[in-house]
Amino acid sequence: MKCKFHYCKLAIVPTLGLLILLSVIGCSTIVGTTTGTRSQKGSPIDEEYVSKIKDYVTLQDQVLSWFGQPRMSKILDDGSILWTYIYRRQEADLGFWLTPAGAGGKDASKVTNHQTLEIILRDGLVIQHSYSRMK
Repeated sequence: MKCKFHYCKLAIVPTLGLLILLSVIGCSTIVGTTTGTRSQKGSPIDEEYVSKIKDYVTLQDQVLSWFGQPRMSKILDDGSILWTYIYRRQEADLGFWLTPAGAGGKDASKVTNHQTLEIILRDGLVIQHSYSRMK
């Protein structure tokens, strides 16, 4: 049977190309790419400087030079000031792959880092501080 129309001949070339592509994909084992998402709030809190904080010794200006402006500041009932520094980072790796059976992908891993530094100041002097870190 012979095709009398010009478009029949044009349809054969893309069809052959598609068949070759599907054959190559069908013979593949695993071809993968990884993409990720990242979320970060605040700046990392340097633990070396945290270890240098001494209650009733360290000055407010020294804290500012080490950590910068706090994320939150609150005046407490007794007139002292609470400074809070927070750093939070989350990463999620997502994988995608092709197999002879088809495509697949799912969340592979998460890395989380959370640091909090709270400092209570009175008259320009650190009177109390606490630091926590979760990984």
